[in-house]
Amino acid sequence: MSPLPVDNYPISDTMEQQGTPAQLIFFRLLHKMITNETHSGCIVWLPDGQGFGIPSKQAFTDDILPKYFGQSKFSSFTRRLKRWGFVRKGGGFFCHSEFKREMVFDEDD
Repeated sequence: MSPLPVDNYPISDTMEQQGTPAQLIFFRLLHKMITNETHSGCIVWLPDGQGFGIPSKQAFTDDILPKYFGQSKFSSFTRRLKRWGFVRKGGGFFCHSEFKREMVFDEDD
């Protein structure tokens, strides 16, 4: 299922120029995971769409991570976020200057 963007906000030129294929794949998969409404109790967009939060770390680790990333360690997931430039905010929130709810990914990204 493709994510349904709020606006038609394409990946920025900066992201296309600086992002590696692996980073773009990670962004696409993460975006799809957060946007999937069936996961809303485990991982959610911040109201402004500029980041996301994980309100239920245990449910996220047990139910969501294995489906998308083939592993179920929260610490491994947060290391991946850090590797790709995400910043951890208080209360289990994560942000990245190029990762937004409004991003649109091509089907073949």
